Amino acid sequence: MISHLSVVNYNKTFQLYENNIITITILPQFSIVNQNEIDSSFMYTQLLKEILIEMKYDVTAKKQFIDYIHNFYANNQIQLNAINEFKHTYEHYSPIWWYTKELFIYSILNRVLRTQDIDIIMKIGFFLQDFHQQIKQIHSMTKHSSKMIVYRGQHMIKYRF
Repeated sequence: MISHLSVVNYNKTFQLYENNIITITILPQFSIVNQNEIDSSFMYTQLLKEILIEMKYDVTAKKQFIDYIHNFYANNQIQLNAINEFKHTYEHYSPIWWYTKELFIYSILNRVLRTQDIDIIMKIGFFLQDFHQQIKQIHSMTKHSSKMIVYRGQHMIKYRF
């Protein structure tokens, strides 16, 4: 008798849970109709990338960006010094150098690409174009080499060496 009641209760509980299940997915479900369609945000990002790369930037593009970041970092003297250095010496260093310096370019670029803030992306477009060109140039130089040498370092305790 007890075992029969527990099985009945179990079945009722199971049916309750089964009826109340809510499916949650983090990926879009695709039907046969839209499997071949490109996600609109991906397509939007690709179009924006192409526009930024092909766009012709004049001398005012850098000035507009500098004015924007100067206002953005108005209370940060360290960043303002870096902005003035950028203003006067941008052409002397590579875009990769400026990006890896981890000052305002690094933080602003990562933030606007993450948030997809189009206004600021357009302001920094001249830099993105230069950055893209340098990466493309480095890639073309490395793709012709037949071997890639990769090094890996590991810290070892002296007595194990």
